[in-house]
Amino acid sequence: MKKNILIVLLFACCNALAQNAEFGNPNKFVVDPQPCKAFAHLQFELTSTDTVTLQVFNRWGETLETFFNKTVLPIGKYSIYCDTDSLKTATYYVALIINSTKYFNSLAKIETLLDTVKSQDIDTINRIHISPNPCEAFTRINFSIAKKDTVSLQVYNTMGVSIHSFFNKSVLPKGSYDLLYNTEPLQTGAYLVALKINEMNFASKLLKVNTIAATVNARSANNLKVFPNPLKQTINIDCAGVKKMEIRNMEGKTVLQMQTTSTSIDLSALPNGVYWLQVLNESNEIISHQKIMKGE
Repeated sequence: MKKNILIVLLFACCNALAQNAEFGNPNKFVVDPQPCKAFAHLQFELTSTDTVTLQVFNRWGETLETFFNKTVLPIGKYSIYCDTDSLKTATYYVALIINSTKYFNSLAKIETLLDTVKSQDIDTINRIHISPNPCEAFTRINFSIAKKDTVSLQVYNTMGVSIHSFFNKSVLPKGSYDLLYNTEPLQTGAYLVALKINEMNFASKLLKVNTIAATVNARSANNLKVFPNPLKQTINIDCAGVKKMEIRNMEGKTVLQMQTTSTSIDLSALPNGVYWLQVLNESNEIISHQKIMKGE
């Protein structure tokens, strides 16, 4: 009886969401990659200036993320970065509303590399020591081997991509190893440190958090106007005087660094995509730290 009621409620919820909705791809509405792990890009195209709402919701119709809410957007192609790392493995839905017309797409979330690491690998096997953890600009990775052995030690992101390698099938003598790892370029989030000794695998999570400077200056960073966003060629920063600017891609790699007094910055040389923008004033205080999107 309860199962039947649940099915009826779910069916009613889906019908309510789908009312006045159009399926298919009239506005080149795409969710990619599909299925996704730690992120997805929500892509659509506008052929005229329109009022747009873009939301992600679960199967119960609860809104999980809102990117645009009745926002007037110009003609163009849009690619929105959606962080799915915190979502549980399930199917979600993305609703694009242009004026009063609704378009739906599904978003399938699958396990990340971190999800597949067994708890005993992290909690009971004490072969890798990471301190501090969580970390800000650096951390130390310590491990020991009882005899001469073949060792690999790598850091992975949540997509399972190796972003740093300390050892790769290196033959090391017995002893204790203490490695300093510069985590300053990494984006805030979870990573995996994987140690392999011959055929034995050990793993531990590494958490990167915002720097103290970013936290202290969060209020001023939120007040600084950076526009337009999304941008095509130039971005305007509402801040007079000398400022330092750094742009990193979503892998944490610095793609642009400059010091300028100009309030209009030419970014035409950057490929289209999503980036982190950090702006510092003359006192080296962070006055802006936010995502920007460059499109056509």
